[in-house]
Amino acid sequence: MDKETFEGVAETLEQALAAAHMQIPVITGNDFTLSRVIDWGMQYGGFNPQTLFYVRVVADRDSAFKTKT
Repeated sequence: MDKETFEGVAETLEQALAAAHMQIPVITGNDFTLSRVIDWGMQYGGFNPQTLFYVRVVADRDSAFKTKT
């Protein structure tokens, strides 16, 4: 079964990850979503050189909710 991927592009890796993750629909009955990074990268250049990061994620619905200890 192919999973739907979500992509984020931003000036930092963290912002790109957040942008990709925020596209995942919340499952009814849950107050959280989990994702798994499947690809990431960086591009630099252009007429007005800039650095951009991209991140692709899939929803990880089988993973347990994690907490920082």
